[in-house]
Amino acid sequence: MKSKVQQGARKNKTRILVVDDHAIVRQGLIKLIETEFDLMVCSEAENAAQALKAMAGQHYDLAIVDISLEGLNGFELTEIMKLRSPKMIVLILSMYEGLFYAQRALRAGASGYVAKYEAAEKIITAIRLVLSGKIYVSDSKMAKNLSDTISIIDDSINIKKAT
Repeated sequence: MKSKVQQGARKNKTRILVVDDHAIVRQGLIKLIETEFDLMVCSEAENAAQALKAMAGQHYDLAIVDISLEGLNGFELTEIMKLRSPKMIVLILSMYEGLFYAQRALRAGASGYVAKYEAAEKIITAIRLVLSGKIYVSDSKMAKNLSDTISIIDDSINIKKAT
């Protein structure tokens, strides 16, 4: 039986769902995340159907979702997750590089995008930033391009408002 202190500590941890079709990636992420005192992986899923089933039974603060999944892809899953649980933060993890994927992830409702080649070094940083309300894009060149794109969109919106 867990003490009240242990139960209270569990309640204060950020609850995470890890969704990736490769068991070794899920296990690696879980090991990295669980080294952090305030983060807790509550469930893992290898596909979209399992992830949605896990969401039906529990509340999660954050989901880490791979793009390449059986059934729905990670973008489609993110859209559904955000509809079902709008306050849950989604961080996309992918083997694909490039601005296109990061933009698509953000449009789907994700708060961040981490390339798998950087995941071991960057995942905790990414988690902390998206939990603090910021957007995270792993590659600094990709982030600059995305920032420039957002600035151009903002400028065009401001021009339209002024006219």
